[in-house]
Amino acid sequence: MTRAAVHEVATSQGPARLHIHPPAAEAARGTLLLGHGAGGGVEAADLSALTGMTSGGWLVVLLEQPWRVAGRRLAVAPARLDEATTQMLEAVDVLVAAPRPWVLGGRSAGARVACRLRSHAQALCLLAFPLTPPRRRSAREPVPRTGELVGPVHDGMPTLVMQGHRDRFGGPQDIELAVRRALEREPGEPLELARSLTVRGYPGDHGPTRDLDALQSEVAAFLDALP
Repeated sequence: MTRAAVHEVATSQGPARLHIHPPAAEAARGTLLLGHGAGGGVEAADLSALTGMTSGGWLVVLLEQPWRVAGRRLAVAPARLDEATTQMLEAVDVLVAAPRPWVLGGRSAGARVACRLRSHAQALCLLAFPLTPPRRRSAREPVPRTGELVGPVHDGMPTLVMQGHRDRFGGPQDIELAVRRALEREPGEPLELARSLTVRGYPGDHGPTRDLDALQSEVAAFLDALP
């Protein structure tokens, strides 16, 4: 994990923190911005591992939500997460004039926020996307969060999803199947749109993978392929 400059910034939800890891190269390749989940913080092992993208010339910013800074245990409602994240992204550009492209992402709830706020970025990097609640009654019930993933795919936005094979919120195959079904339900929608979506599975569940080297390799390859 690289050394970070930590900046406290004001949001409508209270103070938030930006953990800014500068790129190793003098000229930055772009900016990777990552949010945390609903039950943890930026210290999650996979988020910490991805600060290693600085070695490839990326500025990496970990976004710490106000509810976490305040010491609360559970996240606030999605609309409030989106509002605070938008204000944090605005603060990033003021503090460091973060270079483009911007790759927005995060783990679990942070991945959902990234999908909803995709207009701020040129690509998405999603870890442990919580496709469906584990208490879903039947496989026939609609997958409630597919629309958040279909949005960037529909827009042709490069999107990487890193998903545990035993994730109780849906594994890699569930992600691919849900997006494909959603696209097929749209009349005249070409399935070629799904080419913007890359899904990679890894051993493990919804928690951070233990194979952090493989995670770093997959994300680095995804970032290197961006225009």
